[in-house]
Formats: sequence, structure tokens, C-alpha cells
Amino acid sequence: MSPGVFLMRDEAAERFLRRTLECFSGHPIYSAVALHYQFVVDFEYAVAFLKLLQQNTILFVGAGDVPDADRNLLFGNAPHVCTPMKDSYRALDRIERETVAALEARDAYGVVVVATGCAGRVLVKRLLRRGLTRFFYFDFGSLLDIICGWHTRTWHTRAGITQEQIKRLKRDLART
Repeated sequence: MSPGVFLMRDEAAERFLRRTLECFSGHPIYSAVALHYQFVVDFEYAVAFLKLLQQNTILFVGAGDVPDADRNLLFGNAPHVCTPMKDSYRALDRIERETVAALEARDAYGVVVVATGCAGRVLVKRLLRRGLTRFFYFDFGSLLDIICGWHTRTWHTRAGITQEQIKRLKRDLART
């Protein structure tokens, strides 16, 4: 870890914790940052996790701009609820309807991968309130942007991720 790559000053982290603690008390916390971190520090582990995700994804909710080849490589042939590249919250009611329709048609457990920025958290809350609790919701985060060739976050550059790593990731996932 280094500044801008998953590291912040203790004071900033403690301030964030104090402001958000009541939201997390008694609830499990899952963070896409763990996947991002593993991709940077333990590439093989991240690849193994992505293979597991690839095998268990039953629905991808994310940007329609994700190239089909990348989407299929990461999430197999899972159906895709398309979201805007930016400002997904404006389309959240449509996204929710389409996601609910896709999930209500399923009776088996599976992973729903969400990659819609901040709107994804709201979407998952809505889905859980509707009783769609038999699925595991995974926020993929901005690693998807790197895989698609979009450098949208500071950590993308500061972590020193190379095109060779991305090519290797795609090669390794294609072998599944």
C-alpha cells in the first residue's frame, strides 16, 4: 500500500469510520477494494478469485459500454442489465425493474455482479428490501475499468498496473 493506492492517514480512516460506523454495526462489510488490493499485491490469488466469480455469476449489472469480449471473459454468459457509463442513479428505477425481472426468473443461488458506481449500493439495498436475499451481490468496482482500458481512478496509475498484466489476466481467464 502507498498513498493513493489503498492507503490513507490514520486520522482520515478514523474520521471515516466514526461517520459511518452506525451504518455497519451488526452488518457484514464487503468491499471491492479487497479485490483491487489483491490484484496489485497477489496477482495469482486475484486471478483465482476472478475464475471463481466467472463460474458463479448469474447476472451482471453494469455499463453497456463494457466490451462484450471483456464481459464474457469475466462473467461468462451471464445476462447483462445495461446501465449508463455515468450517472446510473438517473436510470435506477429501470435498472431495478430489469434486475428484479432477471432474478425473479431464477430459483437457484448465484452471484450478481454489480458495477454501477455509487448507484450499485442503492440498487442492492432495494433488491434486499424486495426480499431477493437468496443471491450474493458483489460490487466489482473500478478494476473493471482497468480491464476495459479505462483509467478512471488515481490508484490505476499509482499501482503501476501494466498492459502486460491485463493481457496475462485475460489469457489466464480465457483458459477456464
